[in-house]
Amino acid sequence: YLEAMARIDPKKANDVADVKNALRQRYKGIRINRTEYITNRKGSSNKYHVFAFTNRGVFNGYGRIGKTMTIFGPMSEAEGMKKLNRKLRQGYKEQVWVPCNISAMNN
Repeated sequence: YLEAMARIDPKKANDVADVKNALRQRYKGIRINRTEYITNRKGSSNKYHVFAFTNRGVFNGYGRIGKTMTIFGPMSEAEGMKKLNRKLRQGYKEQVWVPCNISAMNN
């Protein structure tokens, strides 16, 4: 008997923050210039990729939305863009990631 896996809304997942935190822990002094968060939720899929463009190259964090994370990299900017574009062609969709504004919640 297989139980269906819970699907987490990408807007409620901490995937981008988790990837950024993991990179900051592994690479002291890393600067993350921008991130691209893409997801695939077709059929039973519930996968994400976070591409982090940094001063140390491009890193790719991926896994199940809100659940798992594997980090690949660093790779060149050209290699990172090629991989990002390939995932978009495979049906991944861009997500708008808005960091939680803690100061706004305290007011």
